Amino acid sequence: MASRSSPSGDDPMTEVVTSIRAARGGFQWVIEDWPGMPPAVNSPDVECAGHRWRLRIYPFGREEEFAGHVSLYLYYCGRDQGVSTSYAIRIVNQLAGKPDFVVSVLRKKSFGFIHTEDVVNNRGFPAFIPQARLNDESRGLKVSNRVIIRVELTVTADEPTHVLRTTTGARWTPSESLERDMLAALEGAQEGGSAALVVEGQRLACHREILSFRSPVFRAMFAHGTREASRNEITIPDVSLPVAKELLRFIYTDRCSEGAIESQGEQLLAVADKYQVERLRQLCEVELAGSLTIASAADRLALADLHTAEQLREECVEFVARNAEVLSTPGWARLSESGSNIGLVGEVLASACGKRSGEPMEDEDPDSAPGLTPSRVKRLRVSELRRELSSRGLDVGGAKHALQARLTGALAPKELQAA
Repeated sequence: MASRSSPSGDDPMTEVVTSIRAARGGFQWVIEDWPGMPPAVNSPDVECAGHRWRLRIYPFGREEEFAGHVSLYLYYCGRDQGVSTSYAIRIVNQLAGKPDFVVSVLRKKSFGFIHTEDVVNNRGFPAFIPQARLNDESRGLKVSNRVIIRVELTVTADEPTHVLRTTTGARWTPSESLERDMLAALEGAQEGGSAALVVEGQRLACHREILSFRSPVFRAMFAHGTREASRNEITIPDVSLPVAKELLRFIYTDRCSEGAIESQGEQLLAVADKYQVERLRQLCEVELAGSLTIASAADRLALADLHTAEQLREECVEFVARNAEVLSTPGWARLSESGSNIGLVGEVLASACGKRSGEPMEDEDPDSAPGLTPSRVKRLRVSELRRELSSRGLDVGGAKHALQARLTGALAPKELQAA
């Protein structure tokens, strides 16, 4: 019998579709009084091509070595790592028919929040353009002391996206059953459960062993000698029935119902904090931080401060500092009128003043050494600390100081030597 060298219409066929995603954008910085510029100045942060960027310019050269030139750098201001980018920086010619001055970097460069051997947070040119060439107004690059700098960016995904499409004949594999089985156990607790939560007068049957395993607070409440242990029943006040059901669902399956965190994130954050269900609390922080609005920012800042949700708190402070409109909202009025929030209000206002003054970042040295060092660990936000710890397979729970200590203790010897 002859073998077939090519698949027939009845044989399984897998098609791989590969694409490379790219985002493009640009921004422009208009400087009206070039001679009055200080020795170094930052542009405002700008959202462009899906990320935040800014320019840093040294009108008289970054160092004595580059005197007689303008030094210009493009800074990545986001929190991602390995942002593959090609770019062009141009000084726009303001005289009709004359060319712009353009420097293009067509080979992709890797930007990121944390310096490594291959990734830095800025790239640029210490001798971008001779001052004499820029100051000659007959060339059109500076007219009436006005200079226009334009940046054009293309950000490309590091890895291509592959989509598999399989036709008939694909091999069958059994579906996962853990979540389904745990939900069945929760629903069956009405008959075989060993405990119950009482919420709004309704008993939610459950298993004390599972609650104790997943929550240190429930474990302590079920300890010997407590009223809850003797009755196998815990009353949960100040929590709505839907939120309590989602808490139980998460304890059993490690996930909430679809859309629950988006719609009930603030309430779930509070109950997760109360009963120390750490992963649920972190998921709520991420969701609430990612959906901040002018109207919600102040209330979520107060919520984060109340429940020591440090990642959400940092995101809220930064959001308010970037969006002065928040200071006119009812939520900000409630926050500022509360005597217990004086320190929090002061922190936000100080951050806002720093943003508007163009205050340079501490690590804005183009020649800074690569690597994650203990000093840089201290400057990481909670979200970066958790990401770094997760990438090393370490626990991401705890307060910020604990995360810093854990990450510093995990640094490789060569990273410590670089410090």
